[in-house]
Amino acid sequence: MITFRGSLEPGTLVEKLFREHYAERYLASTRGVFRDIAEHEKFLDQISTMKPEGWVPGSLDAIATSSMDGRRIVMKAVNCGAESSTLPVRLQGAGVPEKASATLYSISAGLRDSASLDHPAAIAPVSRLVRYAKDLAVELGGYTVAVVEIQRE
Repeated sequence: MITFRGSLEPGTLVEKLFREHYAERYLASTRGVFRDIAEHEKFLDQISTMKPEGWVPGSLDAIATSSMDGRRIVMKAVNCGAESSTLPVRLQGAGVPEKASATLYSISAGLRDSASLDHPAAIAPVSRLVRYAKDLAVELGGYTVAVVEIQRE
């Protein structure tokens, strides 16, 4: 593999993305994914008694952290599989803001994708605002790394 001066390899892009959205206080984490259901709210309401179907271990890793002052919540997720996955999230507790802004940052690349001189930004982070809610469904395409940062207003 040839590395061009000034270009970033996908692993370096992920490290940079995670470092830029670091929050020091651990909240929760999960591994694996189950067959998605359309009613995420129902799933989150009944999670303690619901039996997951179609469980695929090792396919999705996610962690939630917050800043020490509680003004930011950061969720990081990695979809290691080729299939799209949904990460259902319920924010709860006294520290969860009523009003906040949320931004999704993601990097997606196939197993054989790479940047080149002709396409130096073939693998690059993209960002977009998402609607903030205490129940979120984070859609992750195959081979995607994502960060959702929630900033208290």
